[in-house]
Amino acid sequence: MTTEFSINQWFNNLPIRIIGSPEEPFFYAADLAAVLGIKNIRSSLINASEKDIVSAEQRRKYNITTYKKYGTGMRVDPTMILLTERGAYGFIYRSKAQVAGPLQDFIADLIHKARMASKTSLGSIDPNDTKQLRRVTNELDTYKTKIATLFLFKMRIDGDPYNFIPENEIDKYARDMSNKYGPPETVKNLYKLTDRATPLDHATFKLYAKIYDSTKEALHSLPSDDMVSITEEAHKHIVYFTRKPPIEDLEGVSIEYC
Repeated sequence: MTTEFSINQWFNNLPIRIIGSPEEPFFYAADLAAVLGIKNIRSSLINASEKDIVSAEQRRKYNITTYKKYGTGMRVDPTMILLTERGAYGFIYRSKAQVAGPLQDFIADLIHKARMASKTSLGSIDPNDTKQLRRVTNELDTYKTKIATLFLFKMRIDGDPYNFIPENEIDKYARDMSNKYGPPETVKNLYKLTDRATPLDHATFKLYAKIYDSTKEALHSLPSDDMVSITEEAHKHIVYFTRKPPIEDLEGVSIEYC
């Protein structure tokens, strides 16, 4: 499989190159390292998971050739390290650089726009062109199997879940009432189900499962017994659970456990 997908942008006057596909973007580690001020990329990746670095199989799948600048030109260099989306977010977060937050937001916005553009292009067809209609219908079916619509994250906490939820998402009344009637509940794991996975989610949680072809209503269709109370605004896109939610009960979806 070959791909013509690429994003070439600039951040702080430094290049950011993204290749692969909108659903499976790959990042040049050297680009991110230059922005973050990291000199030794391999040392920074010493504890990285195999899922963080683009494999030889993934390179073959997308017929990827990597390039490195030499003098005033570019040369093919197969030793260039490419990071997966998960790997890029983790690499940025672990750097603790002052520019890490803005860089995370920048690349997340690039990928979001690329995915929206891909989805829109798949749906833009002439209804009288039966050949094109059949092709795009098949592509849309494939798209549903590649683009997750919900993400379930997991974090080991062994403590009060409110200590691990961003302050702006907490329902302060519910938290205060909980504290009023006894010590905070000790919870082993915190689960986050969301339709908008952020770079910080990938960096601080462990991705537990991807859910494909779900509807907007699926996010709020699971039992609420183990939910953590959060603000109404946050609840539009996020649900926190103190036990693993029964995502297997969602109808008409496929689930990929990570």
